[in-house]
Amino acid sequence: MINKMSSKGTRAILLGIALIMSLSSFARAKSVAVILPIVNDSVQSLQDGFLSALSNKGFNALAVVYNLKEKDAATISGLVAAQKPDIVLAVGSEAANLLKSGLGAFPGVYTLVSNNAEFDSANETGISIDIPAALRVEKIKSVLPNVKRVGVLYSPASESSFDEISAACKAAGLSAVGRQVNNEAEFIPAVHDLMGGQADCLMMILDTKIYFGQTVKTMLLEGIKNKVPVIGISAVFTKAGALMSVDCDYHDVGRQAGELGARILGGEKPSVVKSQRPRKAHYSLNTLVANQLGISLSGTAVSGAAEAVR
Repeated sequence: MINKMSSKGTRAILLGIALIMSLSSFARAKSVAVILPIVNDSVQSLQDGFLSALSNKGFNALAVVYNLKEKDAATISGLVAAQKPDIVLAVGSEAANLLKSGLGAFPGVYTLVSNNAEFDSANETGISIDIPAALRVEKIKSVLPNVKRVGVLYSPASESSFDEISAACKAAGLSAVGRQVNNEAEFIPAVHDLMGGQADCLMMILDTKIYFGQTVKTMLLEGIKNKVPVIGISAVFTKAGALMSVDCDYHDVGRQAGELGARILGGEKPSVVKSQRPRKAHYSLNTLVANQLGISLSGTAVSGAAEAVR
């Protein structure tokens, strides 16, 4: 009789524990609205990183994905409002603007924007794609050890970016050679100036005032003509003719965003959760351009690339 009662008591205790754990898991389940600008491998990797970070922090994320290529912002805003998510992941500037203005009732985290300050607000914080200059310089130095002078064209709007690059170059034993330009008419002569023997490579920066289709095309063509490597800001530019580009690790950017999201789900307000820049970066290489430039890339440099154009 004692053994039977003991066995029944044990089963009751185990059932009680299971019930408590089940209720605890239910309490940690959170509804997530994911607003994307497009679906591709990089965005999918970012989303996966975000959800895995929430899971690692103990949150069971139930995600509903909205694609801005399939539905307009107003429609998505209505759908998200009806969902009433616990948190929103806004990928790209359009989604971040929608979260900031049209979905102000919901807390969220933005990613894949160029400038944190533009989107930080009472209801959102996040991770930009503005890779710290020290990370970019580190990757350039590892691939191009003979580079000593890094050329940078910038506008008044991006002068602070040049200052950061200059400090990072100095810390790495390099020098930054800058030219401030205001428009396309000034951009092209400045490219010729830097490629005329003043810089060993040209590094692009995030500045849409001076870096756009025609100016980038000219820079890439002049780089090959003058045998001066151009360093881009994403694999798109590597495929277009840059020798290399230093880009975000999109999965880790997602994880960073998820870590911020977990803090918000844990009770912190987005306005007090400080936004961040990427903590990791990788690079892509164009070996065809390297051959045209007469640059011999080490096996380590090629094997270390996240992507190589051959």
